[in-house]
Amino acid sequence: SHLQIIPFTAPIITVVSAQEWPSFDSQEKDILYRVQYFLDGSNWFDPWTIDKDTDHCTYPGIVCDQDDQIVEIVLSNNNLVGSISSYIYTLPGLTTLNFSQNQITNGGWDGIDAILEEGALLSNIEVIDLGNNVLTSIDGIGKVATLKELQ
Repeated sequence: SHLQIIPFTAPIITVVSAQEWPSFDSQEKDILYRVQYFLDGSNWFDPWTIDKDTDHCTYPGIVCDQDDQIVEIVLSNNNLVGSISSYIYTLPGLTTLNFSQNQITNGGWDGIDAILEEGALLSNIEVIDLGNNVLTSIDGIGKVATLKELQ
């Protein structure tokens, strides 16, 4: 009998992992990094320099309370382009978001379910101003239950 050896080639498996995010010294900086990343922060008129040596309460457009929690972000007319990271809605003290007069296409509401499944809690945001942007949808806005004003 004749034994034939057939070479075996293992299939190539590509593992696609989730985006690796840098970790800073506060959860709020981690979230701000994602916001900046998805809104093309390198081209902002007034960009943030996020690192472990900076106080996030001193970043342009950031307003903090006495406990250094972000309560307001105002980045109107700052050349923001793209999608808002859904994680912005988990900043615990955030009540007001003003990203008006930019080129934002997605408010990030469509990703809220996914971050809730991760165990995140939503902020008590009351005011979102996205006037004069290029939003393509408001799907998921109903998930922001505390919202009182949307522009």
